[in-house]
Amino acid sequence: MRRKFQLELDPTQYVILGRCTRVSSIDDVADFREVNEAFRELQFGQGDVDGLFSVVAGVLALGNATFRDINSGSARSSEADSNGQRWLDIAANVFQLDPAALQARVHRSRTSPRASVRPPPRRQRWRPTPPATHPDAP
Repeated sequence: MRRKFQLELDPTQYVILGRCTRVSSIDDVADFREVNEAFRELQFGQGDVDGLFSVVAGVLALGNATFRDINSGSARSSEADSNGQRWLDIAANVFQLDPAALQARVHRSRTSPRASVRPPPRRQRWRPTPPATHPDAP
């Protein structure tokens, strides 16, 4: 399964999982078996189970993708660096996507603000009317 979803042996290799706390009383292997047994009891097909695991594996890979900024005049963008590209390729593979399509979706492009471009309106924080001053208060 690890090979099928291109998972690392050490879970701390994933940025998302590296912050997890290890608890000696938790048996991950037994919990994994229990989850798989629940899938069988709930009559999940193998394709459904593989789909769930591929989403988890893809999200783990995307969490490790790193990018570098590219500045070109007033435009700023980013692209995956070599390490990031490796993780994007893994994510694309487990998501069954074209790697270039995934790269295009996570690519960021920003332009510098110009005087003619208005910033988005500021959101005002909602402040409830105190009960004693509310118009419907007795």
